[in-house]
Amino acid sequence: MALLGTIRNRFGWVMMGLIFIGIGSFLFMDASGPQNKLNNTSIKVGSINGEKITRQDYNAVSARYKNRGMVDQEIEANAWNEIVVTRLMIQKAKEAGFEVTAPEMGQLFTSKDRFVMSREVQQQFTNPQTNQIDMAAIQDRLDNYADKATFMANVPDENRAAAEKQFEDWVSLKKRVESQRLQTKYFNALDNGFFTPTWMAESENKLRNTAYSFEYTAIPYSAIQGTKDISDADINAYIKANPRGYKREASVNVDFLTFDVIPTAKDSMDIYTEMADKAKEFMTEENDTFFVEANGEVFESTYYTKDEIKEPKSLHDSLMNAQNGTVVGPYLHNGQYRIAKVVDHKIMPDSVRARHILFQVQTQAQLQRGRQLLDSLKNVLTTNEDASFDSLATLFSQDFESKRNGGDMGWTGKEGGDEFLKEYLFYSGKKDSLRIIGTQQGFHLIQITDERFDTNEKAVRLAVIGRDIIPSDDTRKAVESKVNDFIIANRDAASMSKAAKEQNIQVGSSASLQPDGYEINGLGKNDASAKIIEWAHNSKTAVNDVSLEMFRIDNEELNYTSQFVVASLTKKTPKGLADASDPIVQAEVDRILRNKAKAEIVNNELKSASSLEAIASKYGTNVQTANAVKYGDAKISAVVTESKVLGAAAVTATGQVSKAVAGNAGVYVVRPTSKAEAPAITDMKQTQTDMNNIVTRAVSGSILSDIKDEADIVDERKSN
Repeated sequence: MALLGTIRNRFGWVMMGLIFIGIGSFLFMDASGPQNKLNNTSIKVGSINGEKITRQDYNAVSARYKNRGMVDQEIEANAWNEIVVTRLMIQKAKEAGFEVTAPEMGQLFTSKDRFVMSREVQQQFTNPQTNQIDMAAIQDRLDNYADKATFMANVPDENRAAAEKQFEDWVSLKKRVESQRLQTKYFNALDNGFFTPTWMAESENKLRNTAYSFEYTAIPYSAIQGTKDISDADINAYIKANPRGYKREASVNVDFLTFDVIPTAKDSMDIYTEMADKAKEFMTEENDTFFVEANGEVFESTYYTKDEIKEPKSLHDSLMNAQNGTVVGPYLHNGQYRIAKVVDHKIMPDSVRARHILFQVQTQAQLQRGRQLLDSLKNVLTTNEDASFDSLATLFSQDFESKRNGGDMGWTGKEGGDEFLKEYLFYSGKKDSLRIIGTQQGFHLIQITDERFDTNEKAVRLAVIGRDIIPSDDTRKAVESKVNDFIIANRDAASMSKAAKEQNIQVGSSASLQPDGYEINGLGKNDASAKIIEWAHNSKTAVNDVSLEMFRIDNEELNYTSQFVVASLTKKTPKGLADASDPIVQAEVDRILRNKAKAEIVNNELKSASSLEAIASKYGTNVQTANAVKYGDAKISAVVTESKVLGAAAVTATGQVSKAVAGNAGVYVVRPTSKAEAPAITDMKQTQTDMNNIVTRAVSGSILSDIKDEADIVDERKSN
């Protein structure tokens, strides 16, 4: 990262972009890291309905999730899930008799119609600058990558590993394109397999668009007394009768303690002393750039006015007024001890006028050609007195606005504009000098022609280095020893909890953690969370066990261990239906059953109540009115939606009092006053299409879950 940062700061984003373009064009597509020579990519890591999944298959998919800000375990989980879903859908598609023919594959790669060409192919071969698909590159691969032996025949030995990777990436792309096409065919077939007959469309139209007007009373659940206790047996019986909403993957609950690794006073003083010694070195160092970079920092060319200085405000006056070569510090700033050397002072121009010759760059070939051209033009301007910048700009510049004016860019202020141009114009450049600068536009041969000084504001250039105040190895080892002693002394969950209370350590808890998880509330998404979840799901780990291993959480930015974690397993739930032992499910079902019981209490009251008004009076509620409510939205007021209330209105005769129903906000009793029949369907074909789409979405959303439940999925990644 330090190397990339140096490239970025010195040469600009265009150089970074072109470096990555070069790498990308060589490797062709998503590249995984170098394979370990001892890693046999043919090793089986699992199977889907008996179909083998190899390490090579797994690595190819994993590579596409890299560089997305994911932890390793998150990449692994996403890759495995993608493989499972893809293989299952391909198997189902092939079982149904679908295939992708050679002409079809050709169209998916070479069609000029973007709606026909595979999206994967478009993504891989579209130039991000021009948004054009590189058809020549696609055809090159189709022509030359058909057979591996032929492709590799003339590859030099030193390039064979990269060439093999390039060929494997191409094969992987073809597999993905074919797979996606098969899945599309399968779901299209499902879509085409649904048909809504006229009678069903009319029935659904009547159900959704008949408008009901009614009077009702809403009794808050809290106003109804006398419900029986709900037992675990009642909850489990309800779950068994309604299994679809209560299917669960295997899960675990854990408690955990965190032990922070915090720098001691001695750690802080040691870093202060180190920086004090460096301050003495810095005073006598003549090569400021070397000293700053040797200490892991970037020597900025920026000049800061008093209000722009990034160091503590208490130092601004002294830094502005100090002589060149003065070293200030160590001082404390943003968690660091820092020292700053005053390198130079200057009066800042308020605006700068410049001219340039621009060569736009989008490919590696243009990178080399552009640099050579501008080097040649610079040489002509510095060695030939008769050479004219204006004339050369008119002939060669690709900035079509400025070339008409001899490359003149006009006046530029410090605010806004390209950072790399601004750095040269205001900080490092000198009037009439020539420099080649890379930006997102391309390469510029640029020259400052004039400067305007209105405020004559003084600015200072600083060379700054800092050291983060982090724990020393001795401090880390001391905490590690303390945690190790804690683990030895507390070998079960109860002991851990008791010891935590005695030592005033807060106990964290996290529930319903599924296999392959990588995030724990309170610990975050990291390697430690993933390892704790893996430990808790291990068949050898029993409920109430405390981990023998202490799990580390690292500060990746500053590269030190910031916490140690000790975990205990408090609950282990196998895959299957949830039950009353799950506190979340228990609370949900308990509420449902209590609400149903309260509706029955109101139903019993209705036997003696003479009217809707009487039942409302008994519970201290009002009789309200809802007009022209349709089942399609079920809004009985501006803010209340109650589909069950609409159901009661639909099955109760006009003027009669309905049975009590348990709604979302309370128990409702309804008295219909009128009904407006749904209007006749004017476009039966469109209505049938809309209903087909609704059914398709519902089925497509559930079919994958059902296919996975029925599949024989074997995951052997941990053992291989």
